Amino acid sequence: MRVIAAIALVCMAPSAHADPVSPDEEVARRGYAAGVEAYDRGDFTTALQQFTAAKAARPHPAFDFNLGRCLDRLGRWKEAADAYERFLAARPDAPNAVELRARVTELRARHVDTNVPVADPVTVQPKHEVLTQPPQHHYRLAAELVLGGAVLAGVAGGVVYGTAYHDFSKKRDTCMGTCMPSETTSIRNEVHSRTIAAGVLWGVAGAALVADVALWILDSRRASAVQARFDGGAVHF
Repeated sequence: MRVIAAIALVCMAPSAHADPVSPDEEVARRGYAAGVEAYDRGDFTTALQQFTAAKAARPHPAFDFNLGRCLDRLGRWKEAADAYERFLAARPDAPNAVELRARVTELRARHVDTNVPVADPVTVQPKHEVLTQPPQHHYRLAAELVLGGAVLAGVAGGVVYGTAYHDFSKKRDTCMGTCMPSETTSIRNEVHSRTIAAGVLWGVAGAALVADVALWILDSRRASAVQARFDGGAVHF
């Protein structure tokens, strides 16, 4: 049976102007962090204990989801179904509500009919299946790097063009009409080549800016999708 994907628990640090963290909140934070760590290494019994302690300190429906995941992995079908149902009762519109209800039905049947063969619940251990921190925005880092490259290319193009124009003006003023045609042609060819180089650099800068805008758009859409996916069971510390 396909394992139901989890939603995420958002743990946000208090702002500089927020009230000091309460003792219960601190206990819940520590229990949550220890629970996620234990779950990720496959120690579901310890994870269950930690999430239980966190919920006792600060009751929240999201902890019932985590408890359900641990109990599900431990093969404690009825208790897992009970935990999922507590979560669904508080979050009926959770993004994964349909899948969870199907899972509850399956676990209830599995509890009644103990002859149903099931896979070892510890065989698969997906990382961060319980409610945990949202992933970092990888597009944002790429966008910042591309923007830096665009700025550098644009500045380099300006420097190349500016020096080419300056050198041409200086040599032209030095000649004062006395330069041979071949010398004038040589000066013009050099300026032309450097102007082309400047144009290439500006073209690279323009392309980089276009790519940068696309990366920021992707980052914005990804952040919106992640937030929509996490809102169903978010706990804000």
